[in-house]
Amino acid sequence: MVATLGSLIAVRGLSLLITGDGQVVPLDAAGAVTRLGFEPLLVLPAASWAALVLAVGAALLIGRSLAGRRILMAGSNPEAVALVGVDTRRVQLWAYGLCGLFAGFAGVLMTVRAGSGLPTEGAGMELQAIAAAVIGGTALSGGVASVAAVVAGAAFIQVLLTGLNLQGVSPFVAQIAVGLVIIASGLLETLLRSLPSFPSHSRTRT
Repeated sequence: MVATLGSLIAVRGLSLLITGDGQVVPLDAAGAVTRLGFEPLLVLPAASWAALVLAVGAALLIGRSLAGRRILMAGSNPEAVALVGVDTRRVQLWAYGLCGLFAGFAGVLMTVRAGSGLPTEGAGMELQAIAAAVIGGTALSGGVASVAAVVAGAAFIQVLLTGLNLQGVSPFVAQIAVGLVIIASGLLETLLRSLPSFPSHSRTRT
């Protein structure tokens, strides 16, 4: 967490420095790029299809691949994983690398929809990402994850923010609402895990 947040602050500061205090960086082919983000291609825009492919790929990676299962195992009980001969450091490296890869894809898709580069774009989305994961049932302690549920959680957050915006609610109130949703989801997860019938971390959802 410390490394992630520290890198976030440092890289964001670097981008602001390079672009001259956060100036918009126009793309050479902005029109063609924007069409990928908005013009329908078999019902959905190309960017939406790309996001869907990435979500399906993530689900297959977590649920069907050896690397994905090792990541979940290491999140649930790293000591047990080490005892069976798995290099937990390599697993952690894979986990952070894949996280960065998918974050990079998300940045590309956001750039496609905007048609330009904006260094301050995505500020505050780390909170929304955590909210989507928690709402989707991902255990912050590790070992339990569902890509489909996280996608549903992200959709819920977006619907909530869009709905409040359409109602003319202050964006500050919207931030309060997202924060309350995260707290409520965390409390609900804690309550459910305290029940004897709740499945343990050994159960993996995809």
